[in-house]
Amino acid sequence: MKIKDLLSLSDPFWKYAATDKNGEIYFYNAKPRICNNSWGFADENDSAIRVDNKFDELFDVEPFEGDWKDSLIEREE
Repeated sequence: MKIKDLLSLSDPFWKYAATDKNGEIYFYNAKPRICNNSWGFADENDSAIRVDNKFDELFDVEPFEGDWKDSLIEREE
């Protein structure tokens, strides 16, 4: 399963997914931007959640191949 498939199974509140430089998967309710060495928001009211390692192992999520800065995906409607 790819990260975009995992995102499509999540609550519709989460609109974006990306990995950080360590390969951890995060879901975001608004489009994040790169801030130094991580993803972040311009608006403090936006939120993110790290996908638990047990959760992505349960669904056998493939690691993102490539630079973490290119990992941002948007939920397909």
